[in-house]
Amino acid sequence: MNNELKKAYNSALRSSIEIILIYYFIGFLWIIFSDRLVKLFGFTQSQLMSVEVVKGILYVLVSGAFFYIIIKRRMDLYVNTIHNLEDTAVLLKRSNVDKNALEDKLYELAYFDQLTKLPNKIYLEEKIQQRIKENPDQIFGLFYFDLDDFRNINEFHGHDVGDELINEIAQLLKKFQTEKAIVARHNADEFMIAMFFSSPVQIKDIITKNLATVRRTFTLNNDDFFITISGGVAIYPFDGNTFKDLFVCADIAMSEAKLKGKDNIVYFNDQMRINSNRKIEILNLLHQALEQKEFKLHFQPIVSLESKKVVGVEALIRWFSKQKGYIPPLDFIPLAERSGNIREISEWVFKEAVTMQNKLDALGYPIKISINVSAKALMSPKFLQAVSKLVKETKADPTRIELELTETALIEDIRESIRILKSLKQMGFIISIDDFGTGYSSLAYLHKLPIDILKIDRTFIHSVTTDTEIPVVEFMVNIAKELDLSVIIEGVETEIQERIVKRYGCQYAQGYYYSMPLDETDLIAFMTHEASNE
Repeated sequence: MNNELKKAYNSALRSSIEIILIYYFIGFLWIIFSDRLVKLFGFTQSQLMSVEVVKGILYVLVSGAFFYIIIKRRMDLYVNTIHNLEDTAVLLKRSNVDKNALEDKLYELAYFDQLTKLPNKIYLEEKIQQRIKENPDQIFGLFYFDLDDFRNINEFHGHDVGDELINEIAQLLKKFQTEKAIVARHNADEFMIAMFFSSPVQIKDIITKNLATVRRTFTLNNDDFFITISGGVAIYPFDGNTFKDLFVCADIAMSEAKLKGKDNIVYFNDQMRINSNRKIEILNLLHQALEQKEFKLHFQPIVSLESKKVVGVEALIRWFSKQKGYIPPLDFIPLAERSGNIREISEWVFKEAVTMQNKLDALGYPIKISINVSAKALMSPKFLQAVSKLVKETKADPTRIELELTETALIEDIRESIRILKSLKQMGFIISIDDFGTGYSSLAYLHKLPIDILKIDRTFIHSVTTDTEIPVVEFMVNIAKELDLSVIIEGVETEIQERIVKRYGCQYAQGYYYSMPLDETDLIAFMTHEASNE
């Protein structure tokens, strides 16, 4: 607008100067040429008075005509300028309104979750960093949690129901939103709460109330959903001096809560940091373990309780690192799943297990072999394709190979699990659920799964030292019978334990009572010894 005004001012100034110059120019011309015209026409002295009057009139008319043209042209310019200024003012006003609305929308998109309208991680991070800058010596807590088994709700009831549940939980959590507590949604079913209280007792109180609010039954579309959460807590400045540090610690603590069986809240501690650093170290070594041939397979016999003969073996991977020595599977398998190394490891295990089975066949011991399948490998988009390829490459007989899967792995995505298991069954594989009884919602999904065997976890019998009743084992065996499934009991270490589980109807058992896991050489010696005793 300032440019328009400046142009109008300059135009008016030029117009004034032009009028004055034209006035002078016409006047001089008129004086010079009008006198010459008078002499040319030869007017008499008596006529000169009238001629002078006419000259004056003509001068005024000509000057007026010139002035009119110039002023008219300039007035049109002024009018257009004024209209332009008015239009510009309207456009600018509208532009400011649109700009403000756009800025508000962009701010909302950048800092708030669109489903729940809760602040997001970016917003929370900025507030926490601001808090640290303004109050570097004051304690506060970061609580990071998610909903247990939320994926099943999306899978069975649809994402609309899942979104509705998330929204309901968000509305409940908003009650904790104060100047001293910021509730944010991070992603999917994950939430965070920053608690700006200097007392750890107050922080724990907020978490307890939050847990009680969410841990309840929600009714959506006439279906009931009992919700539990698993979360981790990090405390500033003990666990970290920045938001990112605190978030990492809270995430590590939440992972520990999941490992404890879910429905847990875990506070970060230094031991977790040590464990985390160890995991990073193991992960770095894991990338080269296959190349350096550090993995070995051991085999634990599975015995028929009726005939006492070995009917199969379970292939168990062992890692003997050149730098760290023996590393247990529980320490590296989860890391292999996260890093993507699990695919190569799984293929190696399958090939080695089939090779061992072929060796036993050649020696006259045609037994079944069990191979553990990780949850991550099972849910890989190319899993079935990879298994089919391995069968062709190794010329394996799937009817003599048992694939063991944990119930937790299957329940993570039950619909997809059923599809994959059906395909595996069509190939001829035997399917078993490993560590049965230790997961969640087992009975709710068990009858839907196309499986052949239940392997009851060792935890149910390991402490039994006298001939007593174990109702939970009896219950699980009865379930298996109802579903026409075979039962393998794990962890049998004494004759008393064997007697009890056999009484309940278990068909097969494995454990140290029969044999510890054996390497290739020891397994062949074991099988030879067993054959000689028949």
